[in-house]
Amino acid sequence: MLLRDGGRILLNECSVYQQIGFIRYRAPELLIGSGYGKAVDMWAIGCIMGELVDGQPLFPGESEIDQLRVIQKVMGPLTPDQKEVFQKQPRFLGTKFPDFGKPETLEKHYLGKISKKALSFMKGLLKMDPNERMTASEALQHPYFEGLTDIPATLSDAINEKREEKSNSQASVICNLDWIRSLNDEFLLI
Repeated sequence: MLLRDGGRILLNECSVYQQIGFIRYRAPELLIGSGYGKAVDMWAIGCIMGELVDGQPLFPGESEIDQLRVIQKVMGPLTPDQKEVFQKQPRFLGTKFPDFGKPETLEKHYLGKISKKALSFMKGLLKMDPNERMTASEALQHPYFEGLTDIPATLSDAINEKREEKSNSQASVICNLDWIRSLNDEFLLI
């Protein structure tokens, strides 16, 4: 599975947010036009996890408004702040969502398909309020990953591990090149 944003986030902080990412992985705050934040990526991870579980998109919306409708059907209504931003967006003027009643919930959707730890992890990634969503550091510390020993505690640990791997592989290549040269020298002597 490929995740990419094409670097558009870094180009400008204006209204490129609507172009970022596959619509089915977009967080509510991105769909309503609040803008991009790190919590958007955590939401996308939760959506991808759900899709990996059963091969079906968790939120199979076809447009921004449909995606918001599908998300609320499962996760409950937008937060008050999100509703306020939504109502101020010119592109959503006059749009109202129906009262969905009681949400379908992730528990009901994934009953018997994933462990309690996996469900807890997904729920932490898919909080409607981005301020309540798990951060990447919190996600790495989640009980879902207990027993896995090769998860770096921080991003800097991950970067250092990659540098070390690269350094070791470069040393291996140099050794292999020396070995090949020695073979060539032997062949030249024959």
